Amino acid sequence: RGTPGVECLSPQVLTGDNGLTLIENAPWGVVASVTPSTNPAATVINNAISLIAAGNSVIFAPHPAAKKVSQQAITLLNQAIVAAGGPENLLVTVANPDIETAQRLFKFPGIGLLVVTGGEAVVEAARKHTN
Repeated sequence: RGTPGVECLSPQVLTGDNGLTLIENAPWGVVASVTPSTNPAATVINNAISLIAAGNSVIFAPHPAAKKVSQQAITLLNQAIVAAGGPENLLVTVANPDIETAQRLFKFPGIGLLVVTGGEAVVEAARKHTN
């Protein structure tokens, strides 16, 4: 018995006087995750587990001061994923993270969801690109 994943995202049907509503949870696809300098490895690990369990892949944009530890965490997670039979490079990171790179990710049309943990500046930058 393994860790629950996308199989736990069961559809629901609601019926009533206003008709029928189908609620079908599905993965977002590619998620951009901006992570902080204050707890970088923990945030990368938590976001990776949560987002992969829901069927997504992740592009990480760590805080520049946490670049090396974040890249190491992503490398170790990818090794564990492959060792368990998963695909290679399910988790990736930008080579040289900065606010401009994060902003490019926020606007990139292939990103299905933004997960942003950080200070006021990066959170505000992400808000400008959400609906």
